[in-house]
Amino acid sequence: MRKYSAKEWAQHLTVLFFGVVIIALGVAIFLLTDFGMDPFTMLVNGVHKTIPAISNGLAHFLINLVLLVIIFFTARRYIFIGTVVAWAFTGLFVDIWSALLAPFISAELPMVVRVLLLVAGTVIMGAGVSLFTQPRMGAGPNDLVSIILSERLAFPIRWTRMGVDAFWLVTGMLLGSKLGLGTVVGLLLTGPSIQVFNAIFAKTPLAVKPATENP
Repeated sequence: MRKYSAKEWAQHLTVLFFGVVIIALGVAIFLLTDFGMDPFTMLVNGVHKTIPAISNGLAHFLINLVLLVIIFFTARRYIFIGTVVAWAFTGLFVDIWSALLAPFISAELPMVVRVLLLVAGTVIMGAGVSLFTQPRMGAGPNDLVSIILSERLAFPIRWTRMGVDAFWLVTGMLLGSKLGLGTVVGLLLTGPSIQVFNAIFAKTPLAVKPATENP
């Protein structure tokens, strides 16, 4: 494994941190438009609706903690610093952004404004995910599930991702989350947004070399 200097570690951690902050901003906007949400956020919101004392951010933290523990004991080689950063900070910043934006974004806004905010939130999430992955230092626990299953079962990642997303979605619905326009927009725009920002970031110093590359 490549050894990084203190300056390189600072760069990697800064990129990871800002990626998480941007992802959380997109998730918060997504939630506040009240149009439904992406599959994993449906599970998160379902836990919040079932136990209102648990905020969306705390639910995100706890669910990923459970997944992280399971992965640690069954497939710990997939855990990198990015996995821990995503687990520790995404939920916190979802709560912070939600509190800051709640006075301005709600289901009471005109439909057109809510739709535009929904699209903006999705694109912002895509930008955050793309930025977070630039150092190539791990994925969040919830994203690792489909990656691990793909390798263990020898199935293409698209199928395991669809299966895992279906599980998050159904479980979230059973817990009270709404399947709506946001779910469709998330499915249609998140991937393309990530791809677009990957191309943009690839031309910048943010696209650092993978941690497993030789110097």
